[in-house]
Amino acid sequence: MKTDDEERLRRELRATTAVNRQLLAQSGGGNGNGKGSGRASTTAGGAGVPAAPRIRREGVARTWLTALAELDVSERPFLVRPPKGPVTLVEGGTARPVTSSLLVATLERTFGEPRPVSDAELAKWSDGVPVEVLEGPRGAPFIIVAGTRHKLRGLPVPYPVSTSDAEMFPSGPVLNVARSNVSRLRYRRAMKGSEQRRWLADQFRAKSPRQLLSALIRRLGR
Repeated sequence: MKTDDEERLRRELRATTAVNRQLLAQSGGGNGNGKGSGRASTTAGGAGVPAAPRIRREGVARTWLTALAELDVSERPFLVRPPKGPVTLVEGGTARPVTSSLLVATLERTFGEPRPVSDAELAKWSDGVPVEVLEGPRGAPFIIVAGTRHKLRGLPVPYPVSTSDAEMFPSGPVLNVARSNVSRLRYRRAMKGSEQRRWLADQFRAKSPRQLLSALIRRLGR
């Protein structure tokens, strides 16, 4: 009977082998199966986008898929929130980080709100493949959870452009989508009567009548 360490080493060896195959394919100009990708992106004006970054991403994604195919998905995944780091999806004995709050909000609707865990509890699960958005040659973007491909609806999809076209515009401040997004569960909790009463009591204690009126107007505006 294989121990947990042996099983983990076996998974890591498979992942390393997949990466080595991809690197070999890249050195020969292939796409991992000995053939050219044939999908070089171009802009409307015909300017080509370098294929190397996409090939590297495809190689990483292929490694992830290889590892995900080996997971035991007989038990339902669940979300946890460690003391530090991103929300994590626990699946098949592995901890899969979910760095996008958009995906966290989406997964919460199916698997429930993340429960807090300690570092010691998190260490019981081996490091898993991150939950990231994948995209094939055709069809909608998707994620792999519980051994199933789940299409994503309403996700903004980037359109490829060349570096020269992008640099026609000056660089501005970074817009952090993760910090701007609020999950539906957190929104519903914020709108509960108890939360509103607690907020109002805090405002009465801390503000003058004029400040309280201004705070109420701002809150209703949100």
